[in-house]
Amino acid sequence: MKKLAAILLVSVFMLCAMPVWADEDIEITLMLGGMEDFMMEAYQKWWVDPFEAEYPNIKINLENVSDIEQVTKTQMAAGGGPDMMEIIGPSMAAEYSERLYDLAPYVEQYGWKDLMFDWALGSCEKNGTYYCVPTTSEGIVLWYNEEIFEELGLEVPTNAEEWENVCQTCIDNGYMALSYGTSGFTTGNDWFLSVLFANYCGNAYVKDILEGRAKFTDELAVNAVKYYNDIWQKGYITDRQSYAITMDDSLSLFLSGRSAMYCHTSYMISTIHESMEYRYNMTVYPKFNDALSTNSIPLATCGGYAVNSNCTKEEADACALFINWMYTHPENMAKSVEAGLSPLCTELDTKYFSEDCDPMILKFIELSNEYAQIPGGSGYCMWTFWPNATHDIQVDNIEKVFMGDMSVEEYCALAQETLDKDIAEGNVPVVPAT
Repeated sequence: MKKLAAILLVSVFMLCAMPVWADEDIEITLMLGGMEDFMMEAYQKWWVDPFEAEYPNIKINLENVSDIEQVTKTQMAAGGGPDMMEIIGPSMAAEYSERLYDLAPYVEQYGWKDLMFDWALGSCEKNGTYYCVPTTSEGIVLWYNEEIFEELGLEVPTNAEEWENVCQTCIDNGYMALSYGTSGFTTGNDWFLSVLFANYCGNAYVKDILEGRAKFTDELAVNAVKYYNDIWQKGYITDRQSYAITMDDSLSLFLSGRSAMYCHTSYMISTIHESMEYRYNMTVYPKFNDALSTNSIPLATCGGYAVNSNCTKEEADACALFINWMYTHPENMAKSVEAGLSPLCTELDTKYFSEDCDPMILKFIELSNEYAQIPGGSGYCMWTFWPNATHDIQVDNIEKVFMGDMSVEEYCALAQETLDKDIAEGNVPVVPAT
């Protein structure tokens, strides 16, 4: 599963010469979701503007919406929607596949199987169709305040005992242990759930669950959820307030030095770099189960590029051309990452980064490369590798477990019942080996 963890490595694919484009003017609307202003500026500067300079008869109009999932579902259901859109995860494409172009011909035309990470492109494939192709990649990392760790004499935890000691020491000294907020965005529950299943059950076992050889109702998976509930009840997760605190609130707790650790993904590299006034770092979550041989870093696509079936053939061709252009321009990719965007799902030589590159970008490369070499060291983020219905059931109900409105056993049984249906209907994305 090397490519699953090799987000940024040491070579660049420069495949597929660009076709000679037709003379007619074409205008494309590309809808992106939840982008901050600096991210939109970076997207325009490093992707759209240079592409339009090379293909002046193609115009890319960017739109940014806060709740792209709801907006796209509503517009697509009404027969509308943008020409091209960023959907949250590959499994979501199945919900409105009838309104999306099958991009399989472009996968073949441009050689995307050789260009894109096999795990990322593979997660978008279903029975030979590609209703989306991967956008960017990210991993769930543990952010921590180095100054608080030094003040309290703490080391980065590597196992459950060390993790719980770090959390309790932080609380005993007036700090929040881990800030993590999902109020108003219950989908965000999938971050720590992804970490939990990876670092308690192990990635090989997670693959077995998703492919029907093991179950969420097995003792191991049940114990994983029990462990999560236990550390939540102890106050290690946002002082038992994760359901009541927004993502912005949890970030503020970390940036202000009130929280020693912060739960989010590598997507936050630029945001934290711009705002953090304390010395900080990132690492991989510890293994929560001593029976595991290693801890691991869950990885994912940030989303998928999909093309509206309302597009003409020429418009669809233009969308595919733009996707391929981004994937074959490493200099622009590196500049976009330094400006705050996540890297595309392809290999990128570090030589393209500037000398004053944010060290956390390089740290993420280091962690990804290190865990790529460890069997089982690369894990699965739920929003890429879980079927959509199973994902939703788990993120929507975990807070009921915390609040005592649902038992762990009931939670796991509901998850398994939903997964059984997803497996029967063929909704599980391709799950690469660890």
